[in-house]
Amino acid sequence: SFPSFPSFASSAVTMDSAAATARSNELRAKFKRAVMKARGKLDSFKGFSTNEESAIPVTRHRFDTTKEKWTTDEVKVIIEPNALNTALPGAQREIFRMKLLSKWRGADNYVAKRYRKHIGATKEMYFLDCKMQMLAKKMAENYNKLKPPHRIDFVECFVIETSIQGQTHYFCAEKFIDGSYEKHSGNNGFVQEAHHRMTPHAFSHFSYVMSGGKRMIVDIQGVGDLWTDPQIHSVTDEEFGLGNMGLIGMAKFFRTYRYNPLCEWIGLIDFQQSPHDPREKIDWTEYSHDWKIEDLMAKRNPQRASIAKRSGKLGAEVHFQLAKMYEDGSFEERVDLESAFFHTVQAADLGHKDAHVLLYKLYGGIPRDRLVEYSVSEDSYASYSHALDAAKLGDLNCMHIVAQHFDGTLKAEGITVHWGHAIKWYQTLVDDHENLTEEEVVDNEEDFEMHKILAKMAQLYETATGSDVGLKRSAGKAAVLYSEAACAAEQHFKAKLAAKYYEKAAELEEEVDQDESASEAPTPSEPRSPAPGGSTTDLESMGELSLSGTPCDSPVARRPAPLSVPRSGWWEGALIGMIDNFVSYIKHKAQADGAILTEAEEKKRAENFLMAYEESKHEMDEELAPNHEEVKTWMLLCLDHPGKSAERDDLQAKHLDHIRTKPGHVKLGGVVKGPDGVVKGSHYVLRLPEADAKKFLAEDPYTIAGVYATTELMEWEVEWNTLNISKAAEKALMAS
Repeated sequence: SFPSFPSFASSAVTMDSAAATARSNELRAKFKRAVMKARGKLDSFKGFSTNEESAIPVTRHRFDTTKEKWTTDEVKVIIEPNALNTALPGAQREIFRMKLLSKWRGADNYVAKRYRKHIGATKEMYFLDCKMQMLAKKMAENYNKLKPPHRIDFVECFVIETSIQGQTHYFCAEKFIDGSYEKHSGNNGFVQEAHHRMTPHAFSHFSYVMSGGKRMIVDIQGVGDLWTDPQIHSVTDEEFGLGNMGLIGMAKFFRTYRYNPLCEWIGLIDFQQSPHDPREKIDWTEYSHDWKIEDLMAKRNPQRASIAKRSGKLGAEVHFQLAKMYEDGSFEERVDLESAFFHTVQAADLGHKDAHVLLYKLYGGIPRDRLVEYSVSEDSYASYSHALDAAKLGDLNCMHIVAQHFDGTLKAEGITVHWGHAIKWYQTLVDDHENLTEEEVVDNEEDFEMHKILAKMAQLYETATGSDVGLKRSAGKAAVLYSEAACAAEQHFKAKLAAKYYEKAAELEEEVDQDESASEAPTPSEPRSPAPGGSTTDLESMGELSLSGTPCDSPVARRPAPLSVPRSGWWEGALIGMIDNFVSYIKHKAQADGAILTEAEEKKRAENFLMAYEESKHEMDEELAPNHEEVKTWMLLCLDHPGKSAERDDLQAKHLDHIRTKPGHVKLGGVVKGPDGVVKGSHYVLRLPEADAKKFLAEDPYTIAGVYATTELMEWEVEWNTLNISKAAEKALMAS
């Protein structure tokens, strides 16, 4: 006799009495069946020979999801020679019954799956299939922590390796699942329409959200809530076999996805589907079976808010992929431009840069690669707004567009000319230009060449009239920018244009000389700040900075002249200028005799470069040392203990947070590398009183953890007509 099945008063979801009775009877039947199996009275593999003489030794490979590695052991199995006749038409694998022998449990029922010969499967394919199933099992464990109405699981899977007649064979093996097998979804958007279930859809969406949009577990199939043979779509790697359709697979899933009450209870945000390609509505009350929707909604889910927060930020890439697929006619071989536009807008709303770029072009009537046949009423403000959002997300072309709106080159309703904003966007563009990829090249390359951007900035500083355009005139800054534009033009072999820029720079330098004797003090320059959402050189990228700044590598070497600058009162621009000149001198020392400028001319250029920044000297020093301590410029050189690279990597985030406590004080910074390219330490240029500089070093997490073997704090000195740089600082410069 069998005991009465325990009551479910403590179940996650309450049930009415009829449903509870039915559920109890079902579980009693399963329990009875399990006991009969245990007693040997019922075996799903009836007639399977368990003669140990038929057993073969195999190597079993199991994937540990916690340690992310494979483990192996030796076991004995009996595999039936003939495959089961259960495969669906077109199935890639054949299935064999298998017994796994154990001295503790006798012989357990398993199935061994092998790819058919025409597939040409490799060893790696078996290991990937097994790894996918074990990763899905781990995700199911996370899902079950929510205590949903139905807990789920994936059958534990492993790879067996054996030699048959001198050839190595592989199988994926797992426990045999006895019961009615159902397939709820596929890897290409297939959804079981005949028998809707909430759990499979909710789990796939849950896996997408919990992986941060990087992975999605689909192809849900099995017996009840015990599943097998999943497929993982991944957008970050290609390690999940031929069925991994990546972003396309995710897009196909969400197109046919059925958002349901279980998804809402979990905290998943509904994925917006195109109203122009509607799905059939489902009355989910007909499919809740042994639990009531209202009872589920009344049950608290502590993780709902955090999951909803994650979910609400995701989906931009999937929406943009769907837009492409609708436009390309990927569904029912029908082009659907309305749906393509709908998903483009959804992608932009979720912060997709390329979607904003496309809408900027669409509303501006600008030639584009996508939505070519789709038309909307031109709207200059909407076009500008999308360009601004794309610029904030890092699109260089749109940074240029936004800057041109602020400088008056381009017009949009509601946008006021503001040269100060234009300068900030142009500067952000210049700072980010080194990271420009081929995909980010603007439509008209000639308008995007750096020498033209720099010359435009110089022109704005040269012709600014004051508060009416949001920018104060600065002949010194204009001179520096024209010189930089000339340098950039030379690098593009535009000699005539470079000569023109040098001429403009010389005119403005002469104006600066004449103004030196004027009684009115120079107009303080605006403190440098990034454009809204733009990306200036920040502390996150300090590890990639070169202490040498950005020297102009002209085809003809220029010998730097001694800098005529007072010893005290150093400031940001002067320091960078000094380093640029010093490194250029080191680099071109052998060619110094071939310089095309006289020493006097070179000295004049260096002094004018420094003067362009001198306007902010007093204000900056007052900000850095409000208690009137003497502010100095320091070179900080820190060399690591050998073998401390791991500690350096572990502490990098805390190290950068420490640097952020000194905004404006760290002028340059980065790593010091040896000839082999290995990081040997760090270097900084600081603008602080001496006590604060020493405190900055002492509180560095690298110092506290003992990463640094030696540290040296050296004052930078610039005497009249003399550049004094210590040997250690010179060595650090050369190492950088």
